Amino acid sequence: MKKYTVKIVEPNLVFDDLVKYISINGVQRSIRPTFKTDDFVLYNGDILEVMISFPDNYVDMIFADPPYNLSNGGVTCHAGRMVSVNKGKWDKSKGFEEDLKFHEIWISECKRVLKPEGTIWISGTHHSIYQCGFILQKLNFHILNDIDWFKPNAAPNLACTTFAHSHETLLWARKDKKARNIFNWSNEERKISRG
Repeated sequence: MKKYTVKIVEPNLVFDDLVKYISINGVQRSIRPTFKTDDFVLYNGDILEVMISFPDNYVDMIFADPPYNLSNGGVTCHAGRMVSVNKGKWDKSKGFEEDLKFHEIWISECKRVLKPEGTIWISGTHHSIYQCGFILQKLNFHILNDIDWFKPNAAPNLACTTFAHSHETLLWARKDKKARNIFNWSNEERKISRG
């Protein structure tokens, strides 16, 4: 008959604590920059997941490209073919009030992390940009400019019931009206703005 030795193993408390933490809080994804230099960091992800880790008054500038809420079952023309405009659930309107609430949540978080002189750029179409502008004003941002981004290759107007949607709007706003934001007005930019 073979002899067996019984070894008593102490429970792994670290592992047990980790399992307990995950069961309560869920798995937290690591937020890593997509691109980084000495004075610049680019994140690609859910803005709320990224910014929650930032302290107050931390960021110089935010460029936001929120959902345009275009996924409504419509069609557009791409490369000469009729294609769906649906991009996914994330781009589908949840109705005016819910969309407005969504914009207020993420823009409020942007305000928290922006430095007083910090600025935010928001791009959008008429489907969402006016709600973003309203929230910027409601939260006392100082709107610096609204900029039309003309798109010479805009999708053709298939229905012929409205003008073609040939631009997007960029809103540029500063967190604190009295602060002075950075604006590097170069000779090249002067040439562009004068035509």
